[in-house]
Amino acid sequence: IVEYGGRQVSPAELTARVAGIARELVGRGMRANERVVLQMRNGIDLTAVTLAVLAVGGVPVLCDPGLGDEVYLARVEAADARWVIAEPLVHLLGVLPVGRGFLRRHDVNLPPAPEVQHITLSTSKINKLAKAAPAFEPCPREPSDESAIVFTGGTTSDPRGAVHTHDSLAAFVRAIDLATSGTRAENVLADTLPQVICVLGLGRTAFVTPHRIEKRARYIYEQIEAGTVDSHFGSPFVWSEIADLLRDARLPPTLGTVLLGSAPVTKPFLRGLLEILNPQTTVLCVYGLTEAGPVCVATAEEKLAWEGEGDWLGSPVEGTTVSIDGDDGVGEILVRGPTVCAGYLGHPLARGEPLRTGDLGRVTEVGGVVPGLVLLGRQKDMIIRRGVNIYPGLLEPPLLSASREAGLGLRDCAVVGVWNDAKQDEEVLLLVVPEADTSVSVDAVKRVAATCVGAESAPDRVLVIDEMPRTGRQHKIDRRALREMAGEAPNMPTLADRLHDAALPYGFGAFARKYGGLLRSEHAPVSVMAQAIFRLSLWGLGQATWALDEVISPHWREATGLGPLFILGHQRSGTTFLHRLLAADVTHARALTLQEMLLPAVSFQELVDAVDGMDRRMGRPLGSRFEALEDRLLAEGDKIHRIRFEEIEEDELVLWSIFSSILCANDAPSSAAGRQLDELRHFEEWPREHQERVLGYYRDVLKRKLYRDHDGDPTSRWIVSKNPAFSQKIPALMEVFPDARFIYLVRNPLEAIPSRLSMFREIWHRRFPDFEALTPAHVETILEDSYRTYLFAERDLVAVPEAQKLVIRHEELRADPSATVREIYEHFNLPPPDEALEAALAALPERKHAKRELVLEEFFLDEARLRRDLAPVFERYGF
Repeated sequence: IVEYGGRQVSPAELTARVAGIARELVGRGMRANERVVLQMRNGIDLTAVTLAVLAVGGVPVLCDPGLGDEVYLARVEAADARWVIAEPLVHLLGVLPVGRGFLRRHDVNLPPAPEVQHITLSTSKINKLAKAAPAFEPCPREPSDESAIVFTGGTTSDPRGAVHTHDSLAAFVRAIDLATSGTRAENVLADTLPQVICVLGLGRTAFVTPHRIEKRARYIYEQIEAGTVDSHFGSPFVWSEIADLLRDARLPPTLGTVLLGSAPVTKPFLRGLLEILNPQTTVLCVYGLTEAGPVCVATAEEKLAWEGEGDWLGSPVEGTTVSIDGDDGVGEILVRGPTVCAGYLGHPLARGEPLRTGDLGRVTEVGGVVPGLVLLGRQKDMIIRRGVNIYPGLLEPPLLSASREAGLGLRDCAVVGVWNDAKQDEEVLLLVVPEADTSVSVDAVKRVAATCVGAESAPDRVLVIDEMPRTGRQHKIDRRALREMAGEAPNMPTLADRLHDAALPYGFGAFARKYGGLLRSEHAPVSVMAQAIFRLSLWGLGQATWALDEVISPHWREATGLGPLFILGHQRSGTTFLHRLLAADVTHARALTLQEMLLPAVSFQELVDAVDGMDRRMGRPLGSRFEALEDRLLAEGDKIHRIRFEEIEEDELVLWSIFSSILCANDAPSSAAGRQLDELRHFEEWPREHQERVLGYYRDVLKRKLYRDHDGDPTSRWIVSKNPAFSQKIPALMEVFPDARFIYLVRNPLEAIPSRLSMFREIWHRRFPDFEALTPAHVETILEDSYRTYLFAERDLVAVPEAQKLVIRHEELRADPSATVREIYEHFNLPPPDEALEAALAALPERKHAKRELVLEEFFLDEARLRRDLAPVFERYGF
C-alpha cells in the first residue's frame, strides 16, 4: 500500500502490523463475531486494523460520517456494534461537537463518538505492535459467517446495512479480477477501504487517495502524470475535475485502465474522457451495488455504440444473473449470484431470493449477439452525487426541523437532484418556502443543512420559492416541477449572503512563505517587516471597505458594459504603450489606476473623490504635496516604467493586492532565485474553486469600476485592461468573461526576453541596493514564465472565436500606432474613437527607436535553445 506523501508498506510489513494489532485486540477482550466500527483515515493503518479485526474473527462495520451525526449513530446502533477503533485525534474530536462542526464546514467529516467500548490506536502504537509481534494464527471462519457490514450510501429511517459473508466478499474479489482481465491494473489508485482490500486480494499494489474531496483529483492527476499508477477505479465526477486540470493535454499511455462506477456514465462524458486519455487506455464502465459488487461491465466503445433507449450497462459478469420483475420486459432489476450479500441487518435474503436493486431496466441484445442490461431509471426518487446515494424524502423532515429550531423562518422545504453536464454529476438543490413576511438567509440555511445532514448530503444550492408545488390526491411534492423551477430560478443573494461573499480571496499561506523567506535572506529585516505590515494593512483596509460596499452601494452588481478588452503579450512588447493609448478614449474606455487596483471598493473610492474635491476647492495643497512625494520616490524609475497612484496600470496588480499573483514571487530577487511561491506561478493547476474565486474577485473589481464611472451609454463603454500574465489564463478568462475581446501583442522572443530580464535587473537594483546581478537561478525562473507566456498564448488563442481576438506584431504597433488603433476598433466593431483619443494619436511624436542591443550571453541565454524551446512561436511569426 502506498499513501499520499510516500509512506508505504510491503506485504511482509503489512502482515507484521496485522499480527501485532490482532494480538492487541485479543488482549483487550475482542472475540469472534463481535462487530467493530472503524474510525480511521483511509490508508495503511485503517487497512491493517480491518484485516486484524477479520483475523480475530470480528466483523468490521463501515459507515460514512458524511451524512450527519443522527444517521451515523443510528447505523452504529442498528449494527449492534460492540467496539469502536479510532485514531486518538479522531476520538478526541468525536466528543467535541463544536470542533467537528467547524471541520465539517471545511469538508472534513469526522464521526461522533458512539457510546460503546473504544480502542484508540495511533500510528506509533501500531508500529510498536508490528515490531514486537510474532505470527498470529487467524480465527477459523465458515464461508457463510459474517465478514463485514457495509451501509448503503443513502440516509434512511431504517438503516440498510448490507451483511456480507466471507463467501460473498471472496466472490466480489473474483468478479473484479474477471472484469479487469486482459487490462493493465497492477498499481491501482483506490478511493475506499473496500477497494484497497480488493486490490490486496488480487495481489496488486494499492495507492490510497487522500480523504478530502478537493485534493483527490489533484492527487490522481499527479500520480497518473508521473506514471506511478496504471489504473483507477472511481466516479465520473473525479474525471471531470481532472479534465479541468489538463485543459487540452492528454494523459500518458502508462495509464492502462480506467474503471468508472458509482454514478451514471453518460455519452457526452465518455466522449470528453476519451479526448484526454491515451488511445491505449481501456475504459470500463461498471454497474455495481454495495450489496452485490460488480453486476455488469461495458467498454466505453460499447456504451457509445448503443443507440437505443436508456443506458447500456453491458453483460453480467461471470456467475451473476439478472432478471426483470415487470410487464413487457421492463421492470425492477433483480440480481442473483455468489457476490450478492446475505441480506440487510434484520432482513436476510431467503435461499434463492434475488436482490431487488430498485433500478428499472430491461434485458436486451446488441447486434443480436450479446445479451446485456439497459438501465431505464430508478424506482425511488434518489439522488446520486459523488457516488453517494441521497434519499430526498428522508432528508427533508430533519432539515425542516433543524431550520425551525435555528429560527430561520421556513414553512416548507424539498430536496431535488438536477443533472449538471459540466460536472457529469447530480447537484443537490434545497428549495425552501419562507413563512409569510419573512426574509430567509440562503447562507444560514446552507450552514444549518450542512450541520444537520452532513457534508455528503449537504445541498449545493439553496433556492427560495414562494410556494411548494404539489400534485395528486395525496398532495405529494411535485419534484418534476421543482426541477424545472430550479433550472429557471436565480439564486438571489440576501444581505447576509452578500456580506459572506464579500470576504476577499487572500493567499495567507503564500504571504507567510514569502515574508518568512525574505526574513531568512540577506535583506534588511526592518525593510521586510515594513513591507509585510504594509501588505497586511492594505488587505485589512480592502476587506473592510469591500464589505462596506454591500451596505452602502449594493447596486454595483447592476453595472453593465461591453465585454472587456484584454491586452496580452510578453512583457516589453508594447502592452503598456497600447494600454495607455486606448485608455485615452475617455468616452468609451475605462481603465483601472494603481490606487483603484489596490483598494477598489466603491466606498473607498468615493471617499478618495470627496477628499480630492475638497482639496481642489482649497487650491490642491494636499494633492500637490502628494505628487511631489511621488516624484521624489518614483521618478527615478520612469525610464523603465512610469508608476503613479493615479496612473493606469496593468491589472495583475489587482491580484497582487490579494496575494494571488505571480508578481508576488518576482518582486524580490531571493524569491525568484529560491523558486519560492511557485504555486502562484501555474494558475491552471490551482483548484478550480480557487481560480473561480480569484477571477470572480477581479470581475467584481471591474464591475465596481463601471458602476462608479457610469456616465455615457452603458452599451458603448468597456474596460480596457493590460496584463501580460493573463496570457496564461485565457481559458479561465473566457469562462468568467464570455464576451471578452483579446489583443495579443507578439514580439520576437530574442528581443522581448532579454529586455524583460534587463527590466528585472534594474528594478531589483533600485529596490535592493545590495543586489548586484542576475544569477542563472534568477534567469531560469523568469525564463520559465516567459516560455509559458508565449506557449500558452500560442495554444489557447486558437479556441477564441476570430471576432474576439486580434494578433498584432510589436513592430507594426511601433511603426504606425494610429493604424493599429484603427485596426482594433474596426476588427471589434467598436464605436469610433472620441476626440480625446484622436488628439492623443495626432500628438504622438515620431517614434524613433534607437534601442539598446542586449546580448543574450549577458543573461546566460542561448539563441539555439530559445529557438528550439519556442519553435511554434518562431515558426508562426517568422522571427
